[in-house]
Amino acid sequence: MGFHNNLIAMGRKSIAEHILDDLKEDEDKEGLYLVLYDFDRTFNQVIPPKFFKNLNRLMEKLPVERLQYSVLISKSLNAARAVMRLAKRYNATSVCIYKVEEMLDEY
Repeated sequence: MGFHNNLIAMGRKSIAEHILDDLKEDEDKEGLYLVLYDFDRTFNQVIPPKFFKNLNRLMEKLPVERLQYSVLISKSLNAARAVMRLAKRYNATSVCIYKVEEMLDEY
């Protein structure tokens, strides 16, 4: 691969990578956190596909799992913040983080 091709391969950082870099400065807290987000889908607006690409990048690097389409669970506050920042970056109409105090297995 020549010099020019190496420059192209390096490329720019993704939004997910920028968010991960910024997280290093935040104080983290362990625990379980739910992240809920929603996008305006009036008039059949499409959620940007790059949102999901970047969300997958975050999920590969952070302790975050999808519970439902727009609900994720995280094992750290910083991971939850990363998802929140990503959703806000793509203009989600609402994003909330909830700390799980107790998980009930039986009801």
